[in-house]
Amino acid sequence: AEPRPVEVRAHLLRAVRDKLPAGRYSLLLTMHDRLGGCPLAWSRKDSGATILGQRPSATRPQVHRGRYYDGELRIEQSMIALCPSDVKLHPSNVFIFELYRIGDSVDKKYTVVGWGVLPMCDGYFSVVKGCFKVPLLKGPVDRTIDLHRAFEDLYRQDLSRWLANIYVEVRYLPRKTLDAAGLPSSEYDIEYDFVNSLLNLGSEDVEARNLI
Repeated sequence: AEPRPVEVRAHLLRAVRDKLPAGRYSLLLTMHDRLGGCPLAWSRKDSGATILGQRPSATRPQVHRGRYYDGELRIEQSMIALCPSDVKLHPSNVFIFELYRIGDSVDKKYTVVGWGVLPMCDGYFSVVKGCFKVPLLKGPVDRTIDLHRAFEDLYRQDLSRWLANIYVEVRYLPRKTLDAAGLPSSEYDIEYDFVNSLLNLGSEDVEARNLI
């Protein structure tokens, strides 16, 4: 069965205010086998060749001024994901969102300042679609959290752990947009290697992300 290409449209982050310092921010999207698990990899055999890899997607950097009255950070950009087909989809599969602060001339470090999770599977065992509000926790992804209830308990019990809500829309893309290599070919094409170049990751960092 063919993988399911989807467009994840990130509209905005709400209630950001001065919880984020002034700077440029980019949102990364990856697919994981489960919360607290490993990034999903996919393969496609075509004329004996196998393509295997993780396919993250990222938005272009957006500026946030970091003032107490700057309640929203508008993104209005699309990210592309190749989800498993309905046959291979598991109820535990999730989308992971990571909000990065982009380094500048003063602080060149690229830092994960927030993260959130959205279940990939709906109640009909298909890839989710529609509009969603996803809470973001402060800091990098916590790999010890393996239950959605545990994620929710963190900000319900301690509101200071909550960063903002991100509003996203998931739309199906027609499978015919897959090219011969099994990659999306449409107006929403994403250069997946942009993620590593955007974050200016060294070879060791790239290898560490691939082994997570």
